[in-house]
Amino acid sequence: MKKLPLESIRKLLNSNVVLSLLGNGVATVLSLLSFTLQARWMSTSALGGFIYLYTIYTLFDTVRTGLMYNALLQQGAASTSEKGFRRWEGAVWQINLLFSAVGVLLGTAVVLVGQTWIPIDGKALGWLALSIMVSIPGNISSWMLLVRSRFRPMQIQKVLYPAIMIVILAGMQFRGGITQEKMMLANLGLTAGLSLLSIGAGWCLPQSVTRGTLQERKHFYRYGKFSIGALLGSSLLRNSDIYLLRFFVGPEAIALYSIPLRLIQIIEVPLRSVVSASIPAIVKAFHHDTPRVLSRMVAREAGGLVICLVPVAALGFLLADYLVVWLAGAQYKAAAPLVRIFMVYSLLLPLDRYLGVTLDAIGKPKANLIKMFGMLAINVVGDCLALWLFPTPEAVAAVSIVTFGSGILIGLHHANQHKVPLTLRSIGAQGLFFVRELLDKGLKKEKAEPASSALTK
Repeated sequence: MKKLPLESIRKLLNSNVVLSLLGNGVATVLSLLSFTLQARWMSTSALGGFIYLYTIYTLFDTVRTGLMYNALLQQGAASTSEKGFRRWEGAVWQINLLFSAVGVLLGTAVVLVGQTWIPIDGKALGWLALSIMVSIPGNISSWMLLVRSRFRPMQIQKVLYPAIMIVILAGMQFRGGITQEKMMLANLGLTAGLSLLSIGAGWCLPQSVTRGTLQERKHFYRYGKFSIGALLGSSLLRNSDIYLLRFFVGPEAIALYSIPLRLIQIIEVPLRSVVSASIPAIVKAFHHDTPRVLSRMVAREAGGLVICLVPVAALGFLLADYLVVWLAGAQYKAAAPLVRIFMVYSLLLPLDRYLGVTLDAIGKPKANLIKMFGMLAINVVGDCLALWLFPTPEAVAAVSIVTFGSGILIGLHHANQHKVPLTLRSIGAQGLFFVRELLDKGLKKEKAEPASSALTK
């Protein structure tokens, strides 16, 4: 007996892949709406100041995650007994609490010693310390849910933060407006509330803290010390512009700069999905085909994606003024030139992502790490020089094009060095061929459909 279509749809909607896609999609839309409200209801200095502090918190959280996340996924998922699983969770609690406490103390000492040149006051320092500590249960619960493949509560957790934040923002605006201090308190309260929910729902168990042993802690250290470097470099590359703008210019510049960054995220979300979907095929080609077959595959997909992005980038370039007003309001019209620069920058993203994935796939993560830290060095030096000569966000945005252009050249050098022959010319040619092939298939399908419908009649 055939299954009813409704049953098939229900089964599809309950699958982990669809739940993950829906959760990520809804969370992205809600986060964008939350940012839109913040940009419209907060002053530029308040918004920029909060983004700067949140970026510092994100940097610490990235390092903390790098120390434990991958090792937990590997070992926690492999645990066959509940007792063994609780030992791994206990070790996560122990390391997380210790690492966070030490990080808070060291960070406080650094800020107090360098308070003349580090733009963080006492309130901001207290907020960072409390945010780092109260977020621990929420962080651990998200890792535990993933290890146990409990995708439904994981997606609920992911959507709750931006959804509740939108309600809080509306309430604060109704009751007299949103300042940086109010935003900090709202964020801290919501983070603490979601951590309590995680404990109450049993998504993480603080009582497991006594279960971890030296064996698990050693494994986290051995495995995590390699992950930290890559994640730290990636986070600094993504956020170094924010830190330098705050140091050289001020929080208003950060608020302006955040507008194109949010728009670029709309491009990056599907781009990440496409690149991630290509990883298994790239790995398979490396193990079972010749280097030329692998290079042709990477060139076709990376080049094709760049060509597909050209009309999107061109449209964004032409409609920059309207996009800025749509996202953040008329007060941010000055961000339009930044959007245009970032539309050019967006065309470099597919090549950078594919080269990084390819280096990892062929077993050369060290080459990928060299590429990333090379880009970070170019970006920091370039930003400092640009801000010294022209203290504007546009100067920093222009440096990003140089940074990612250099990263592509470094990636191509390492790919060729490891016998994956790739050039900009071959990527362009293969990309054009790939897009032409897709268009031809589409046209043939369109011609075939009327013919088949006529035969049916």
